[in-house]
Parts: sequence; structure tokens; C-alpha cells
Amino acid sequence: MSISFENLKLYNIKMENNKNLLLELRKKDDKINDLLVLVDTLQTNLKNLELHLIEEEKLLKVVIEKSHNKNKEVLSVPSLKWCKNWKNEI
Repeated sequence: MSISFENLKLYNIKMENNKNLLLELRKKDDKINDLLVLVDTLQTNLKNLELHLIEEEKLLKVVIEKSHNKNKEVLSVPSLKWCKNWKNEI
């Protein structure tokens, strides 16, 4: 059984196509992995921010309680001061 030149040509074309498809697949896998790392990083940052905000809220409540007890304004908290100023600009 002999292999014709046309069959060999077709075989080479199929092999080249397979190689290109594998390369594309590898690139897409790399892209997916990069996106997974990005999502994981964003989730971690979001969780850290959430924890930070919870702590800030606790601190703000303490400051507000102290302010009410001492009959003072809460403007001593920089973030609250900034928020109040920002609302006034609108």
C-alpha cells in the first residue's frame, strides 16, 4: 500500500491545523488562568475592604457615642468630615 502525494499533503495540512488549534487552546487556557488570578485577587481585595469598612464603622460608632456623651460634633473623624464636605459641594 503506497501513500499518495495528495494524501500526504492532506495529512500535513491536518497536522498543521491540529497544531494551530492546540496553540490556540493553550493561549485560551493561559488567558482563562490569568482571568482566574485576576478574579481571585479582586475577591481578596474586596474582602479586605469589607473587613476594613467593618472596622471603620465600629470606630465611627465609638466616636459618635463619645461625641454624643460629651455633647460634641462628630466632625473630628476625617472620613466623616470629608463626606459632609462632599455632600455640601453637590
